[in-house]
Amino acid sequence: NFNTEDLEEVDDVTLCQNAGIQDLTSFLGDNPTFGSFDGYEDGMFDPGMMGPGTYEITYTLSEDTDSCVTGTASVSFTITVQDSAYAGEGMSATYCNNGSARDLFGMLTDGADEDGTFTVDGMTVEDGIFDPMDYEPGTYTVTYTVDAENDCGADTATFTFTINAAPNAGENFSYSVCQNAAN
Repeated sequence: NFNTEDLEEVDDVTLCQNAGIQDLTSFLGDNPTFGSFDGYEDGMFDPGMMGPGTYEITYTLSEDTDSCVTGTASVSFTITVQDSAYAGEGMSATYCNNGSARDLFGMLTDGADEDGTFTVDGMTVEDGIFDPMDYEPGTYTVTYTVDAENDCGADTATFTFTINAAPNAGENFSYSVCQNAAN
């Protein structure tokens, strides 16, 4: 049996937005884990879905829901979610080497941070403008990197661009034929 008078305080928690889904029982320390979290029926907390901010979590043990408990008590703690760098999702595209330049920032996933840097083979793509005319036919990996502003780490997205040679119809020429000429 557990007497709710023995319920210990829980330390506040700081998470990165990109930390993944968290089992709230992992933050309870030596407290029993068979209670309930108000508003979190499954006891899971998704910082990516919740977003940056501070969230108060209330954990309750009650004799009404568990026969091993004597009394009812709650303890609250806060989870602070820090904003994480987000580069968005990568993509693949195919262009001809005589095609027009592409603004890579315009290709970013909704919500992606727009203060990152695009690189191809370690070389910076100036102003995020990718010009297929600057590349030989082939496949290129473009990496978009957003640096971290806190301890949550940087994030990257990978774009794969295939550059095809533009069709070539050959040289222009002219040919004159007289109307009365024999074959």
